Amino acid sequence: MPVSPDLLAQLEARYDGPAPREAVAALRAGGRAAWVDGLKDGTRRAAARRCAESRLAISRRRSDLPGAAVLGDAWLSRLVVRLAMARGRAVAGVAEGLGHG
Repeated sequence: MPVSPDLLAQLEARYDGPAPREAVAALRAGGRAAWVDGLKDGTRRAAARRCAESRLAISRRRSDLPGAAVLGDAWLSRLVVRLAMARGRAVAGVAEGLGHG
């Protein structure tokens, strides 16, 4: 979103040095609420992407293994743990309403 040079100058006038990046980002997003909403949306998309990548890796690894080797495969186990962690972070972020973390 284009920012008026006057608004940017007013923001920068409040600080001795350059304005904090977060303040400039909030100004460009159209306000702090819009900026936080954008962070939350980005976090949700990133969590969904991590979960999808993990599910895909698990299904590929599982299809490459014979049935008897599945339970003892360390790589598959690590992939499953990675998926569980990604899901846990996604649920925690949504439940707590966090924009990042």
